[in-house]
Amino acid sequence: MMKITNVPQKCANCHGTLVFDVNHKTLNCKKCGNVIPMLDNTHSTEKSFQELLSKAPIWQKDTAVYCCEQCGAKSVVTKNDLVVKCDYCGAKAVSKTQELPGVRPDTIIGFDVSPDDAKKKAHQWLSKKFFVPDDFLSLAEKREINGIYFPVYAFDTHTVTRYVAMAEHTRTSTSVVGNQEITHNQTFRRPINGIDENIFNNVLIVANDAIKYKELRFIEPFDFTQGQIFREEYLAGFGVAQAPKEPTQTWEEAKQVIGDAISQKIKGKYGNCALQDLHTDITFSNVMYKYALLPIYIGHTEYKGKRYNVMINGQTGKVHGKTPRSGWKIFSFFATRGAIAVGLGILVAMFL
Repeated sequence: MMKITNVPQKCANCHGTLVFDVNHKTLNCKKCGNVIPMLDNTHSTEKSFQELLSKAPIWQKDTAVYCCEQCGAKSVVTKNDLVVKCDYCGAKAVSKTQELPGVRPDTIIGFDVSPDDAKKKAHQWLSKKFFVPDDFLSLAEKREINGIYFPVYAFDTHTVTRYVAMAEHTRTSTSVVGNQEITHNQTFRRPINGIDENIFNNVLIVANDAIKYKELRFIEPFDFTQGQIFREEYLAGFGVAQAPKEPTQTWEEAKQVIGDAISQKIKGKYGNCALQDLHTDITFSNVMYKYALLPIYIGHTEYKGKRYNVMINGQTGKVHGKTPRSGWKIFSFFATRGAIAVGLGILVAMFL
């Protein structure tokens, strides 16, 4: 489920709502026009994972969680904020729950792409989809694009792996018996063992499965060197997807990803040999982490009973999404190509 935190920032002059200006990196008041510069530009650094386990920071008090009755997304807002719709799917049916907001991030990668530019990039991306139905295009042009911060854990660690396996190698030879060539396959097996050492940086684990990592990969990369120390002022005007996963769960997932990468590396060391019964014993040390918020724009279009989402990297503007296809456009395209091919064939035949 997607949990969205809306943390409204109030103007000191008129108590109006402040919005973070992506282009100028300022907080702007919608009501009185007050402009507040964001002076602190301190980059975040990795922290020891043990520090997170011993003392995890939490969100501000006086917050409540609202759940979208249509898509299941959850929004966490302050008690003074009015929830009128779901930031993820746009539905207006939301209800209050008893859940708590959870762990607060320590790093934020800010939006560099403005909401208007995000809409333009989504339009440019969609205009290149030749087989999209025309009525879908009309609906998609009217969709809202919402900016959210999406939570991920980025792990760094040093590993030493001791491994044992059975290496199999098949040698092929041929012989001639009479007039017939015969192929012989001989399999050799030998035990192997060794030590493999690695340093892993920024192993990303999504803290909310509403967006799977395989989907997030389509709009990567995100530049973690530009990550700032988390301040709630950056959230003004944007939502924040909350992390239902506990830190220990994300670390277990990271260990699985790292273990798979190590196994693939070990198998690659032995060339044409197939490794059977590979067993690894991995020691992890110097485990560091960043609990970061990534800037993502999400838009949605309801079409014939299905929801089609588009995602835009709020740092680079890279776009990914899904669209329906028009059977008529596909048929017309290939029918036209077939007609052209037939016409060219007739012309060639005339001059032969």
